Amino acid sequence: MSIKDMFKGCELFFDMYDEEIENLVKNETVHHKEPSDYLIKEGETGDQVFIVLDGIFEVTKMTPQGEFVVEKLKHGDVFGVLMLIDSYPYSVSIRAKTRASVLEIKHKNIMDLFQKKPQVFSVISLNISRLLAKRLRNAHEAINKAFSKKSDAA
Repeated sequence: MSIKDMFKGCELFFDMYDEEIENLVKNETVHHKEPSDYLIKEGETGDQVFIVLDGIFEVTKMTPQGEFVVEKLKHGDVFGVLMLIDSYPYSVSIRAKTRASVLEIKHKNIMDLFQKKPQVFSVISLNISRLLAKRLRNAHEAINKAFSKKSDAA
């Protein structure tokens, strides 16, 4: 499978050349998970970004009522980008829903691009900003939807 096929639709690599992507990921680790295996647990800390290669992962949040599935992640989805920006513990857990694989990219390797390949670092930084903006918009929409359902029920 080519780099282009492997990361097709991956927002982290938008506007990047195949060679740039290949140089970034060539020495990184792939993790394989079975259904119900956790990759990340709420409260842990990390120093990596993950990209779903295949299968489905669930993002879950523990609430007073129990575990709540926030969203499902599929091929090309990226998670862990907040750890590039701050060092707070994970606020959610990530577990495999099906047999699944993810690519782990160490933050150090992304940050090293700042010195070695500043143009590539700039593109990745812009893509991370786009990812976070999209997630914030989605969160706002979910909040609005939840409140409109509450007001309709009243």
